[in-house]
Amino acid sequence: MVDEARKKRLVFLILKIDNDLHKKTRQVCMLMNSSFDLSTSVKDIPTLRGMYNNNKELQEKVEEL
Repeated sequence: MVDEARKKRLVFLILKIDNDLHKKTRQVCMLMNSSFDLSTSVKDIPTLRGMYNNNKELQEKVEEL
């Protein structure tokens, strides 16, 4: 059985990963000057990925982040 401290740590890590992902998505949106707003949802990710994959300049900028 997972003790409370470990459970809290896991929740913290999951939230941190989600937050980091959201920040990266937001940075990509800002770099692209796209119409996506800051609350880009998961369903928009394939569209973002397509736009990202077709843009070498953007890929280089994201590598620097």
